[in-house]
Amino acid sequence: MNKTFTVTRTVTEDAIDNNNHMHDAYYNIIFSEVINKFNEVHGLSLPERDRLQYTVFTVETHTTFLHELTLGQEFNIELFLYNYDDKRTHFFLRMLIDNQEVVTTNEVMMLGIDRTQRRAAPFPKHYLNAIQDYAHKQEKIEWPPQLGHSIGIPYKGE
Repeated sequence: MNKTFTVTRTVTEDAIDNNNHMHDAYYNIIFSEVINKFNEVHGLSLPERDRLQYTVFTVETHTTFLHELTLGQEFNIELFLYNYDDKRTHFFLRMLIDNQEVVTTNEVMMLGIDRTQRRAAPFPKHYLNAIQDYAHKQEKIEWPPQLGHSIGIPYKGE
């Protein structure tokens, strides 16, 4: 059975900006919280990180906004593990309303860090095993055009 890590949230009043929709910074806070929850569930909780003197850093991120969210809207965030190795995870998250319409996507590269050295280090074995298992069991989707998308304005000449 394919199972995708999913979190449900609702747009709260403190997340609303001057344009009367969810502030762009809140999307990224929510995506970060979902990744933290995923890590916690898969063996890399904050107490476990303290015990191991280990953590993960975000080294790259890209968010694409497709539709706006407004006060009171409920939405789901789905987390997919696009790729990984012994010290990096490449996550792709999508935020959906009505379990079908994608409103925002977030692509994140995370790096495992030995906190005593402040340097990249392999994942703890139990976490690596957990993400390998997740990668095989997650829902298989067609990767959207937002994955790997680079930002830019096409040059039109002078």
